[in-house]
Amino acid sequence: MKKVLALLLALAMVFSFAACGKKEDDKQEAAKWPTDNVQFLCPNGVGTLNDVNVHTIADYLKEKNGITMEVVNNDVGGGAELIQQLVASEGDGLTMMLIGSNNLYNYYTGTWPINPTDWSKIKIVCGFIQPLPESGCVIQTQADSPYSTWDELVTYAKANPGKVTIASTPGKVMDPKMKSLMLQTGLSEYLHWVPTDSKGATTGLQNGDINLVINDEATYAKNIKAAAADKSVYLHGVKGIINCRPDDDFSYYTADIMPADELEIVKKCPTFVQVFGKDKAVSYNVPNRSVVIVPASTPDDICAQIAAAIDAIGTEKTGAWWDRVHANGGSTMYYTWPGAEIQEEWTRLDKIFKDAAAMKF
Repeated sequence: MKKVLALLLALAMVFSFAACGKKEDDKQEAAKWPTDNVQFLCPNGVGTLNDVNVHTIADYLKEKNGITMEVVNNDVGGGAELIQQLVASEGDGLTMMLIGSNNLYNYYTGTWPINPTDWSKIKIVCGFIQPLPESGCVIQTQADSPYSTWDELVTYAKANPGKVTIASTPGKVMDPKMKSLMLQTGLSEYLHWVPTDSKGATTGLQNGDINLVINDEATYAKNIKAAAADKSVYLHGVKGIINCRPDDDFSYYTADIMPADELEIVKKCPTFVQVFGKDKAVSYNVPNRSVVIVPASTPDDICAQIAAAIDAIGTEKTGAWWDRVHANGGSTMYYTWPGAEIQEEWTRLDKIFKDAAAMKF
């Protein structure tokens, strides 16, 4: 009898614990993203491309999701004050921020206070790329340069150390793109590096003072057309050496985004994958990712809701929203690029950017 009572008591305790467990599970509901007083921090000035993109996202979320969002602009130190504000805020979904891979680079130049790969402070929600996903930037030179391919450039530069002048703009995303390639291939030490701005690089390319500059694909195509149309502008002409993209997929460039003649110009320039092969192409690639970040303590459920809301903008293929998104730089895409993938990618880029920032002119 005692054994029977003991067994019944044990069963009662089991059912009691099970009931308690069920009540606890019922309490663990998914965290909800707030719909009011959300701040979207933008480390760029009003009217810039990133500012326009942030406002597009904010306006879309208000119309489609009823989310009231305030855009806060502060470009001091490239958003150095805003990132401090984000890190100090609660992980409740009320504060989010847009940053780019250049902020990772700027951390090592001393102009950005927090390493974007410090996952104890921030969490990457999702991202979109400007321009198109994995699109490239073309390294170009004068048409009369004694090298027309990457291999010819390597051979010439090694035979003539310091004779090839290469320009980049410190702090801009093109700078680590250029430096990453030259460092990883070992070519950097044979080149003469000079700091410049975008206007200076264009002027140098035009008159022959700077031999290697880098531009996005659309600008490169326009340079080729301008050089062919007016010899007095580009005294030596222009040609592409290599397109810094890890693929040969140009399908996004429909006629309404890039004219057919410009697209053909871009396609003729060899890509990373054509010159180095697929594996090296990925290694050498430095994407222009713009990402949305939140404090590290933000629940994954809220991050998923933010990512899904931003991703929905990419489903707008016609109408007013498509027109607005399309106007924001022509090739900006809104879609969920998984935060975990970007974290892995930025961890890879961390050492590369550290080395690039340490380069001396």
